[in-house]
Amino acid sequence: MNEAQYHAQLDNLMMHLEEILDAAESDLDYVTSGGLMTITCESGVQLVVSRQAPLLQLWLASPAGGMRFVFDEAVSTWFQDDETAASFAHVMGHILARFADEELDCSSLDG
Repeated sequence: MNEAQYHAQLDNLMMHLEEILDAAESDLDYVTSGGLMTITCESGVQLVVSRQAPLLQLWLASPAGGMRFVFDEAVSTWFQDDETAASFAHVMGHILARFADEELDCSSLDG
């Protein structure tokens, strides 16, 4: 994947993530700036989704820790860069359930 394709994939992912956050019943605020999305939950907990263009990675920071994701072009999905290899949609759904206290369908973030 080249850098233009990387940014196109992340633009699409961020657009879907914004739609999910806008549809939430809880008060989830988000700000996007410079390739970084900061999500603030009602409880004040912040989650940060960031682009790491030099590495062609997507990063997620939360009180549960930092996670790195790499894109699998064969299935058009971001997967965690560790032994779990969980998809970004799966991880984001769990993180939002835990810290926003709301079950959100994040499946559109995959493929």
